[in-house]
Amino acid sequence: MKTFSILLALVVLLLPGCAKVKDRSALLRDIPTEQVRMEPRHTQVAGMTLRIPKGFVVEWTEEARYDKFYIYEPKDTGDVQQGMVTLDITPDPAKLIPDTAKYERSVGKMGEHEVQWRERTVTEPPAAKLFQREMVTRELFKDAEKYNRVEGLVLHAFVVGTDSLLVERLTATVETISLVPMKPNL
Repeated sequence: MKTFSILLALVVLLLPGCAKVKDRSALLRDIPTEQVRMEPRHTQVAGMTLRIPKGFVVEWTEEARYDKFYIYEPKDTGDVQQGMVTLDITPDPAKLIPDTAKYERSVGKMGEHEVQWRERTVTEPPAAKLFQREMVTRELFKDAEKYNRVEGLVLHAFVVGTDSLLVERLTATVETISLVPMKPNL
């Protein structure tokens, strides 16, 4: 009976929507931030806003087939940055944390919906400890699909760095993303 109780508890923890939502917003309250707007150019997605730590910049790259943004600190010139984010708006995200890798899961909140994060710490030498967070969500663009502006697109976020607190703050930054309200084509 004890084994059954343990198994039941594990199943409940692994079910989507049952995990406790992490409130990362407090991580941004004690540091200076600024609101920025990202303008996707390849997809038909409206602009998006988010709050980033002061000193960080958001850069769009033309090299991507769909829309790709980088969030980084230009003064961080190390071989491996203390923390940075890549954001892809794409129908086919290329996950950077392999399914075969050992990782933990956490649940965050982006607007009104929950997002599932995969969390991994890489400790293989010769690199320093590397913290990774990754999520894919279709929910952000659900309203845009109503107006036939986008179809099948997801937001893929990858946060990586050597500073665990900064990686968590940048994860909180991603969770502040919201679409600029869209108007239907009349």
